[in-house]
Amino acid sequence: MERGLTTYMTLAWDVSRTSGQGGIRLDWEERQGWYYALTGLNSYDVLLYTVITALRTPIADPERVADVAEELVRFRRLPDVEYREGWDGAQEVRAGRVGS
Repeated sequence: MERGLTTYMTLAWDVSRTSGQGGIRLDWEERQGWYYALTGLNSYDVLLYTVITALRTPIADPERVADVAEELVRFRRLPDVEYREGWDGAQEVRAGRVGS
């Protein structure tokens, strides 16, 4: 099955920017949503890779993504809340019209 073009994004913090023994990586794929990885000293050495249960929508509000990222970077854990609302700009993202 051909999936066509897929939009994705990776945000990474190396060990110097996180608490703990390694880095953090957030991955987003438009059809799958958000995942995170706990990494070793090298961001390609993945120790744990799992879905971000706190973000329950594929195109989450950027402020909620920042909240989740801060919790992961500072404490190496997901927040105890779930964000179910999508981002107001999601329709424009899907149409490819952001910033136009």
